[in-house]
Amino acid sequence: MTPCKILIPVCDDQNACRIVRRLSWLVPERPAELFLVEMNLPLGFLQWLFGLIIDRKARRRDHLAEAQRLALWREQLPCETAEMLAPNPVIGIAEAALRVKPDIIILAPELLEHMTLADLDDLVRRLSEICRCILLVVGYGFSWEIERSSSHEPFDLGDIVR
Repeated sequence: MTPCKILIPVCDDQNACRIVRRLSWLVPERPAELFLVEMNLPLGFLQWLFGLIIDRKARRRDHLAEAQRLALWREQLPCETAEMLAPNPVIGIAEAALRVKPDIIILAPELLEHMTLADLDDLVRRLSEICRCILLVVGYGFSWEIERSSSHEPFDLGDIVR
């Protein structure tokens, strides 16, 4: 049985651990792999300036490492972590989904604070071009099952002549 790939993009330091603690209900009888992606969105000038004073990257790495240990110890899930610089959450999530090809994508509430409804529609459209997956929105009680778009193949390069 192939493992279920779960992608969790996060912006906030604390939410990675909170989401990992509650993953056991998601895939109880199937082996799973967990992918935590820290989304580094562009900051305003003052946030950037205070970020230089306070070492935010070290804190983020500590929280991701803690979430990774928690996933291995408590949930027995193999867990990979990565950091990604993205101009906005939609492009970052789509790029992470392109790399991982997940079965389930879990969006945390703090990531939704950076997105509008138009961004969510754009995300669903982009994900339908990339992979077939389930998009769970935590804290708002709704989800989408995303089918791969059959209208066109976005990465089709045509016939290769040898």
